[in-house]
Amino acid sequence: MSFTTLTTQLPRTILIAIVIISFITGLAAVPAIAQPADNLGPAVADEADVEFRLGNAAYVAGDYQRALGHYFSSYRLVPNRNVLFNVAKCYENLDQFVEAHRYYSLYLDGTAGAERDQVQQALARIGRRVGTLSVASQPPGASVYLDRKNLGEYARTPAEVVLKPGTYDVIVEREGWLPQIVKGVRIEPGKRVAHDVALIRREGNVKVRSVPRQVSVQVLPDGLEQVVDPDGAVTLPLGTQQVRISAPGYKPEVREVEVSSTETSVLTVELTPQTGQLSVQASEPGASIYVDGELVGFAPTVVAVPAGVHELVLRATGFEPYRTQVEVPVGERVEIEAALAGADEVAAASRVAESLRDAPASVSLIGSREIEAFRYRGTADALEGTRGIYFTNDLTYHSVGIRGYSPFSQFGNRTLV
Repeated sequence: MSFTTLTTQLPRTILIAIVIISFITGLAAVPAIAQPADNLGPAVADEADVEFRLGNAAYVAGDYQRALGHYFSSYRLVPNRNVLFNVAKCYENLDQFVEAHRYYSLYLDGTAGAERDQVQQALARIGRRVGTLSVASQPPGASVYLDRKNLGEYARTPAEVVLKPGTYDVIVEREGWLPQIVKGVRIEPGKRVAHDVALIRREGNVKVRSVPRQVSVQVLPDGLEQVVDPDGAVTLPLGTQQVRISAPGYKPEVREVEVSSTETSVLTVELTPQTGQLSVQASEPGASIYVDGELVGFAPTVVAVPAGVHELVLRATGFEPYRTQVEVPVGERVEIEAALAGADEVAAASRVAESLRDAPASVSLIGSREIEAFRYRGTADALEGTRGIYFTNDLTYHSVGIRGYSPFSQFGNRTLV
């Protein structure tokens, strides 16, 4: 029978005849590609060829079930993508359209030109007989089961599953997460149904005892980072977990912890500080230096502090506190020069110590720095430069007067010194 006659009388064998030729052509190269270690490569290739020919004979005879058995045996011996096409044709002739779609799709990878168009036409033809279920999950990587788990896993999310028309219960499950079931999913011919499932994590409590107290805990490799709450507890997935403990200015550590649903686990960790140096110079020697509220020394000095951002405060008697934020990189020294401003503090108007700005009266202050700088010889000498104040001397007494209150040249004990 010529190829033309075969095409006319048996239209369902057109594609298989083409594939037989291409398979036999490609078979000669198989031993050179994958030689078994026991040097049985040619024998394996010959056996695969025999199985393939038996499959062809069964196909021509219309025994597609038997042909499938021979094709699968041939493929197990020597994987050859052309066999996938024949498998797809057998399933299509058996009206098993889901399986036919699967093997046409596998065969499609690596095809080009007219051959690719031919396979795509077959997929379009079969696509009108099946439906598609699209399943995504948060997090991804969950197993997808249909109706019951003992039928086996269909796919891992995100997944596109080709199914017979009908109604299914879709089970989505991932280790460490509660399974979710989508009931009564209707699959219709030629249509696509999509479901996005949010999984709920199985969790247990872990007590964290750490130095420093404020740390973050992250489940490896890709878990969300969570800050330990004031009670020192976090919730983590059940089972044995690897966690990364970190804090600003400290070297992170990786620990293993067993998380149980029935009891609280305890995780104890002391992080190693990552330090830098803080060099502090102040206009007032001996000023107290506070870092994040803790006394660390007196100016001038160099102190080691954890790397990161800190609040620096300098205090000295008679001066306003000096405040600033400073970022200390790991292993580096940061120089700070602090100029402290004098604190104008008085206790005259309210009889309690308060800032000059807060005093409920007009107050003029002559500070120690001014007295030292001008070398005043006494109180009168210091007051003489103050606006509104004048002195008189009757060669017996020195009198001080204030403009508008003590008239000039009149003696009166109206000014308290």
